[in-house]
Amino acid sequence: FGNRIVGGQDAEEGAAPYQVSIQTTWRTNICGGVILDERWILTAGHCALDFSVEDLRIVVGTNERLVPGQLLYPDQAIVHSMYDIPAEYANDIGLFHLNDSIVFNERTQIAQLSTEYPPVGATVTLTGWGAPELNWPATERLQTLNLTVIDHAECKAAWNGTDSVDIGHLCTFTKEGEGACSGDSGGPLMWQNKLVGVVNWGAPCAVGKPDMHANTIYYMEWIRRTIAGCAQREPGAKYFVEEYWVHCNYNNPDYHNDIALMRLNDSIVWDEVTQPIALPVEPPVNGSKLLLTGWGSTYFGSDTPDILQQASLTYVDYKTCQREMGGDDNNGFGHICTLTGEGQGACHGDSGGPVAADGVLYGLVNWGHPCAIGYPDSYASTYFYRDWIKRTMSQ
Repeated sequence: FGNRIVGGQDAEEGAAPYQVSIQTTWRTNICGGVILDERWILTAGHCALDFSVEDLRIVVGTNERLVPGQLLYPDQAIVHSMYDIPAEYANDIGLFHLNDSIVFNERTQIAQLSTEYPPVGATVTLTGWGAPELNWPATERLQTLNLTVIDHAECKAAWNGTDSVDIGHLCTFTKEGEGACSGDSGGPLMWQNKLVGVVNWGAPCAVGKPDMHANTIYYMEWIRRTIAGCAQREPGAKYFVEEYWVHCNYNNPDYHNDIALMRLNDSIVWDEVTQPIALPVEPPVNGSKLLLTGWGSTYFGSDTPDILQQASLTYVDYKTCQREMGGDDNNGFGHICTLTGEGQGACHGDSGGPVAADGVLYGLVNWGHPCAIGYPDSYASTYFYRDWIKRTMSQ
């Protein structure tokens, strides 16, 4: 979708105090969102990816999108690490962190998250400033519309059996001429005054097919874990390097054996947000998803972020990597590669950081063409160097 509810009506003042309008800095509504607490906004994953946070503003506490109750700005966007664009529309959920705290009042409130799935046939309520028809501008007043929950079998059948309808989706349909449209993405779907979904995708706009919503009950743990993991602490813990080892065959010009270990001056204290990671017993499978994390630049030449970033990348085999690199010899058997697409990958400051999956460390960032310009990124393979790591740690 991208702007208005089709077939809706003006919402009563204060009817949806949890609703936000995600806008460009030139006041164009691009998505909806939901207030989770004073600093966090829930939305669709594609809403958090399509624009840089520097180009966005968040309007809260109003039914008039051009007359903000409060105006805030995001300083971080987080998208589910397994968000699949655009093939299957899976895990299309994201979060914005705000640069300042929301001031709560009668028209600005936190949304309660439902812990119960709405039954098939239940009436749910959608709100948003989306377009009233395809290719029309967003509405100025908040719209509301009641929809009906349908089961996955009916939903998939309406979409010709597509795999794009999965367990993480909640489907709604009422009739042709009623539903979400461009600009409603990320907006709230409520049942019994509690949040059960955020708008994901459909056939724009209200042409007689079901609308898909990210099921917030299904993603509840991801939401809680992500917010808890990003809570800023001053700091978690600080240690100093006592000694370090660089691989004896490290070759700087060719990036071979680009791996090292550091010994700390004291033992790390483990807790719920500080844990060791396992080494692999086998290499990753071609085409599998790996999670890159780090505080590296978000684009070439940018400052480094204050909050840890993440990106879901795709592992590619040695031959694919060599071909995409133009036959570059710098990707030997001690490397693994990822290639997802232009706009996603490692950058300055990410070197040495982990690329992992399911609690297993598969690689450490080595090198690439800065930054995320469509070439593979190369990592030291922890499977290849596993014996070196263990031997060195035993010294």
